[in-house]
Amino acid sequence: MEYMQVQILIYLGYQLTMSIYHYLQQELSEELDIKMML
Repeated sequence: MEYMQVQILIYLGYQLTMSIYHYLQQELSEELDIKMML
């Protein structure tokens, strides 16, 4: 049971990290595009 709980926590943590990563990518995409043009 404990092993399964650890696996679930790792999975949820990974999903949360990916969600935040994609959110930050969308938020910073315009600024990054402007910097790349310069």
